[in-house]
Amino acid sequence: MVQLAVYLFAVSMACMFVLTPLAIRLGLRWGVVDAPGPRKIHHHAMPLVGGWAIFGTLSIVLWGHLFGAVLIRGSGWESRLSETVLTFVHRAPELIHKILPFYLGTVGIFALGLFDDLKGISVKSRLVVQLLLAAALAAGGLRPSLGFLPPWLAAIVGILWIVGITNAFNFLDGLDGLSTGIALVGTLAMLTIMGITNQPHVILLLSALAGTQLGFLRFNFQPAKAFLGSSGSLLLGYFLATTAILVTYLHEHATNWLMPLLTPVFVLAIPIYDTTSVVLIRLLQNRNIAIGDQSHFHHRLLRLGFSHRQTVVFMILIGFAVALSGVRLVDATLGQSILILFQILVIMSILILAERVAGKVRTEFHGRRKTDDPLVLTKSSPEDAHR
Repeated sequence: MVQLAVYLFAVSMACMFVLTPLAIRLGLRWGVVDAPGPRKIHHHAMPLVGGWAIFGTLSIVLWGHLFGAVLIRGSGWESRLSETVLTFVHRAPELIHKILPFYLGTVGIFALGLFDDLKGISVKSRLVVQLLLAAALAAGGLRPSLGFLPPWLAAIVGILWIVGITNAFNFLDGLDGLSTGIALVGTLAMLTIMGITNQPHVILLLSALAGTQLGFLRFNFQPAKAFLGSSGSLLLGYFLATTAILVTYLHEHATNWLMPLLTPVFVLAIPIYDTTSVVLIRLLQNRNIAIGDQSHFHHRLLRLGFSHRQTVVFMILIGFAVALSGVRLVDATLGQSILILFQILVIMSILILAERVAGKVRTEFHGRRKTDDPLVLTKSSPEDAHR
């Protein structure tokens, strides 16, 4: 299965290298762009077409290989295939049955994001559509494996998870390469988990997804040539949320079943931390949580003096460190799980403490400047950026 995963990853990345430039040209021609402004970091009109390339690539790779496998079944070509490919060919009808409901939801979330990019849509309307899509998936059987909860309650948890993570990646899309890079970390972590727990039925989806993400980073990392747009950021969030439910986090010989259930929370720690902190900040300041501002984690890092690239790399590294720790929960004993949880809490505590201390120092720095303290350097900190 490793060879098949590498193959699908490479094909998806190559497909992105072809489709993304085409999408950029079409976006510029049709005026689907994010225009520059006083509160934005880019100085030229940027096409909002990342979702187009990602959706197109995943559709081509997934259904091209699945339908191709169905056509090969029972033909003379089977004798020429390797054992790994032959296993995939024989399981193609089963995979189509599992992926089709998920893909229909993908179509819905992509259409929602595309409409938002083209015409604009209110937060309330977007939330209603997302809830309906998540509820449809839950009704179709897509729900977390929480055996200690009644099915209806597990379905509600799944709906809230899908809507929350989908929007978390949309909120995170404020700097070039940030949302895509964090999504890639999460996808690779779940691919690793899939290998540990032996889940070949998810390999098609996650391998293709990782290839599209790395392929798009070529065009999305600073200086970006294209933005994800709502169609792309919502799509990435939806993919990560739903595949996190599809993946099983228990090793077949595991004796510790409770701790691994926390794995997806740690794999997606950065978007969860960003969204949670923003909501808390807005509530504490008595502001509407649905109205955008510059209180996101990446905005706070920029105000502390991080450059654009430093902010993106820092957040990806933190996300990688926490996700790597979370991956080990799937086959850890209870004692090992407690140590891993402690390690993750230490990482997040260091992050929060460092942010608070740096913020306090920055405030004192500007306070001294106002009093014309001769000991204070005259170089000002970078202004906050917001796309």
